[in-house]
Amino acid sequence: MSPRFWALLGPTGVGKTRTALALAAYEDVEIVGLDSRQLYKRLDIGTAKPSSREQAVVPHHMIDLLEPDQRWDAMEYAHAARGIIEQVANRGHVPLVVGGTGFYFEALVGNLSEGLPKRVDSVRASLERELARSGSEQLWEQLNRVDPETAAKLHPTDKSRIIRALEVMEVSGVPLSTLGKLHPPQPWGRPSVVVLHMEAVELKRKIRQRIESMIAMGWMDEIRGLLEHGYDPSSPAMSGLGYAELIKALSGEMSLDEAKERIYHRTWQYAKRQITWFKRFPKERWVRVDDGDQAVRDVLALFGSI
Repeated sequence: MSPRFWALLGPTGVGKTRTALALAAYEDVEIVGLDSRQLYKRLDIGTAKPSSREQAVVPHHMIDLLEPDQRWDAMEYAHAARGIIEQVANRGHVPLVVGGTGFYFEALVGNLSEGLPKRVDSVRASLERELARSGSEQLWEQLNRVDPETAAKLHPTDKSRIIRALEVMEVSGVPLSTLGKLHPPQPWGRPSVVVLHMEAVELKRKIRQRIESMIAMGWMDEIRGLLEHGYDPSSPAMSGLGYAELIKALSGEMSLDEAKERIYHRTWQYAKRQITWFKRFPKERWVRVDDGDQAVRDVLALFGSI
């Protein structure tokens, strides 16, 4: 039987780590990360990775697994995370999945087809060169010609998913929409989901505050170290929010103030997309984090209702 687990979801900056650590005071939990960037080693500040002190409070999994130039897709994440969740459950502890990467959650619970071909670096590199030359809207038009059903589900600026859909088509010769029907998703696990939220004005303030805090903690030095270590700015790990802007600030292509403002706007746009995705979960499963200790009690009550 698939294991039960808790999933604490929410947009970037809402306070998922703090809430998860508070839950550990009440329940014997182990945290399983649901963050596509915290998988990478050497990216600590810029990914808001739990500190060594926080990781000492409660066991953490699915962080620091990859080098910055390695790639993982959602299904590779799902297979690894499922194994961890099963191990935690077998130890008699509560697996607590924490994060905001919706696509990874879809893969984890079996909402994505597992019949897709593996990534092929040469094909992907070719598509990324075409993206740099022509832009995402041109690639979307290309996808629309060969797989209109998938294209209709994607925004023309959704670079990573457009590239993946074209890659699947080129590698397998079959449209992604057709492969999904040939290999229907298989549900996995029995998750109890809670979504953390706060008022937009407050979340915007938190995002700005976090950007300032991460820079004060040495985010730019962390990026400088990655570059000096030989990692290219186009490395998979550095496609995360803020890296492109701060690399330009380090090279003098833009001022630090301009970089911070761009990071803020990109982060807020990402948070809004996350919130839209979370709306698939009923409002009864949403908890306001600005209610302090009451929020933790509300989260526990919801998790305990399964």
